[in-house]
Amino acid sequence: MPIIGLITALALCSLMAYLIFWATQATHQTIPQSFDPNKIDTEIAYDAELQAEISAGRTTNAIRLYRDLTDGTLAEAKAVIEFLIAHPDYDQSEKPKNDERGFVLDAGLREMIRSGRKTEAIRLYQEFAGISPSAASKEIERIEWEETRKQVTQR
Repeated sequence: MPIIGLITALALCSLMAYLIFWATQATHQTIPQSFDPNKIDTEIAYDAELQAEISAGRTTNAIRLYRDLTDGTLAEAKAVIEFLIAHPDYDQSEKPKNDERGFVLDAGLREMIRSGRKTEAIRLYQEFAGISPSAASKEIERIEWEETRKQVTQR
């Protein structure tokens, strides 16, 4: 009788190990073999909004955003985002120097632009970044262009 109990316990352990292995493999993200990380647009990869989506674990939103920003294919965007998730410290040395978009204020600026408070956004950005009014205006116009482009592609 004890041998039957031992065999049953062994079978249950084997089944549990298999189920754990299967579950792990099913959720494992795969990066295509042909993927070349050198083709990643680092300026877009370090976009504050994109990094926020990745950090929050919203992979689908990150893929959609990357695709909108690059006009790439779904497969390319998926490969890039999965690579960035798997290698969060990838190419930090290539991050654009003085990247003025790499801070939390970016989301607030986008909201101001969406609600029609562009002048206020320019003033706030100028004060925060310590740059000239024309440089702040150019950056706000770039963000406004991205927002407009995003709205057009969502239609």
